[in-house]
Amino acid sequence: MNRPKVLLITSRLPYPPFGGDKVRVFNFIQYLSRNYQITLVSFLEGTEDAAAIEKLKEYCVRIETVRLPVFKSYLNCLRYAFSSDPFQVSFYRSRRMEQKLREIAGSEKFDYVFVHLLRMAHYAEKLSGFKILDLTDAISLSLRRSLSFRSHVFFLFYLLEWLKVRAYESRVIRRFDKNILISKMDQQAHPAFQNAGNIELVANGVDFDFFHPRPVDYDRNKIVCLGNFHSFPNRDSVNYFFKQILPIVKQSAPEIKLYVVGINPPAKLKKMQGENLVVTGTVEDIRKVLSDAGAMVCPLRVAAGIQNKILESMALGIPVVTTSLGAGWMDAAGREAVMIADTPQEFAAKLLELLQSPETRQNLSRRGREYVIKNYDWRSNISKLERLMPMGDK
Repeated sequence: MNRPKVLLITSRLPYPPFGGDKVRVFNFIQYLSRNYQITLVSFLEGTEDAAAIEKLKEYCVRIETVRLPVFKSYLNCLRYAFSSDPFQVSFYRSRRMEQKLREIAGSEKFDYVFVHLLRMAHYAEKLSGFKILDLTDAISLSLRRSLSFRSHVFFLFYLLEWLKVRAYESRVIRRFDKNILISKMDQQAHPAFQNAGNIELVANGVDFDFFHPRPVDYDRNKIVCLGNFHSFPNRDSVNYFFKQILPIVKQSAPEIKLYVVGINPPAKLKKMQGENLVVTGTVEDIRKVLSDAGAMVCPLRVAAGIQNKILESMALGIPVVTTSLGAGWMDAAGREAVMIADTPQEFAAKLLELLQSPETRQNLSRRGREYVIKNYDWRSNISKLERLMPMGDK
């Protein structure tokens, strides 16, 4: 039997898999390529290494890219500022991409058109095939939660974007045969998602062979904050911890050291490195930085979707301290496998309790790994996606 053909449209090359959206798409490609022929079409925003494309060729029968100059994206935002489309949709508008997709769709027939993220949904409008939109998160939820933390200068911009996105989400899901969200929390965030009959939930997963506990002694004075700090929720989270929580922790644990690990760390934090702060930026293997940590802190005040950094830390056996929003996607069992605190004082107290009690830490370490193994296996979760994409007649 011939493998079904999938036209996969993304806004960024999903390799290397840094950041939640790239991790998700790369794993989709990796697993789906066993039973489907994948043609990947993606924007190039910067100076992506040719090695990334070579890596993706291991899983895709064809890869096509379109250069997206940033200055044109900003001009598009100005040009379409008064349209009903969100700014993030305008940012990714490209006639070259439209032309590329027409050429590809005209050269062969695809069984499935798979679009990743709301910002790329409009590219599927004139394409044929069973259409699937991976919304991943409820973007309107994240935008709404961010409003109270935006500066006055940008508040009106993000308020307008929230209103646009919320309306656009309602419209766009009707244009696809199936729409995918990452968690029940995201589905419940929007009446349109709750009432639609074409919404499915497909969670992320963890590579348990890669993220496996290492037999090393942990450092009770080492805590790690992970993330792609280009995103507002992660940037706000690490700044909040450094300014409001860490000073409280230092009163009882003066030797505590915060490691900020991930792409695009805040410039202000990089300048403040010292006795209690190390900013590593991007690292090739986060296990080397994380495996001996006393805890991973994730004090999110703005959140939507599943937090991969929490899943990966739990899989490594590293206890997690987070907020109610950071754990909002978890069920009751998951919330019992992390520590949750929502004020600086409570967060500091929970963290100190964890670091100063080997028994508490060992218990959370065990429960956390058991939870992710039971609920967040990539193979199991992607099988839900495959059921939406039958390999026989549809």
